[in-house]
Amino acid sequence: MSPQGARRAETPANAIHARRGLIGVAVGALLASACTVLVMGTTDAATVSGPSESTNAVPTRIASAAEQVFAKSATGDCLTWSTPSAGDLTRTDCASPHRFEVASAVDLSTQFAPGSPLPAAAALTQLRDSLCTPAVNTYLRGRFDPRGLFSVGLIDPGEASWRAGQRTVRCGLQHVGVSGEQFPIQGRVSDLDQSDVAPVGSCENISATLPADPVDCALPHASEVISVVDLGQKFPAASI
Repeated sequence: MSPQGARRAETPANAIHARRGLIGVAVGALLASACTVLVMGTTDAATVSGPSESTNAVPTRIASAAEQVFAKSATGDCLTWSTPSAGDLTRTDCASPHRFEVASAVDLSTQFAPGSPLPAAAALTQLRDSLCTPAVNTYLRGRFDPRGLFSVGLIDPGEASWRAGQRTVRCGLQHVGVSGEQFPIQGRVSDLDQSDVAPVGSCENISATLPADPVDCALPHASEVISVVDLGQKFPAASI
C-alpha cells in the first residue's frame, strides 16, 4: 500500500483515483490517436513488421523512423516523443526521461481479422483494461500499485499500419496527472517508488475541489509540501 505521507490528506483518496481513472481512459485514447496521426496522410511511408508483429502484412512502402521504432519495441523498452502527434517517437535509455515503458507487445490478430478497421477509442480503452492491466501486473511481478503514481497505457500501431495488417499493440506504464497532463518517467518503474506522494518543495493548485497537478511555486498555488512522513514504522504491514 502506498504511504500517505504528503498525499492530499484532506481529499478523499477514492475521489482522486476515480478522477485519474477517467483521465487515464482519455490518455489511453490520446496515445492511440497520436500514433494514428503519426501515419495518416503518409502514402509513401511503410509499415515494417518487427519480430513481434503480425506477418500477415506485405510491406508496400518505406517505413517512417517512428513506425520502425514502434514495430521493433519490446518488453522493457522505454519510448518517448515531444510532439502531440508522436511523430518523433524514439526509443531511449530508461534512465533518461521518457513517456512510456513497454510492458508487453500484445498480438490482436486472432481478435481482428484482415480488413477489419482499427478499433475506436472506446474499444481500445476496453482492450487496455482487459489486456494491458494483466500484462503490466505480470511485467512488474504482481507489484503494480493501481492507486499509485503510474497508470496503464496502450499504444496502437496507427491507422495505416493497421490497414497494412499490423495487429500488435504495446501495453505499458505512464505517469498521468490529475488534469490529464503526461509527465516524464525517469528510471524503470520496477525500481521506483510507486507511491503517489508529492515531493518536498513542490506546490499544487486545486481545480474543481480536487487536487491538481504540480505548479511552479512562483505562481499562485493552494499548497506547498514541506515534509514527507513515512508511517511504515508506526503501522507495519502486519498491523493493517
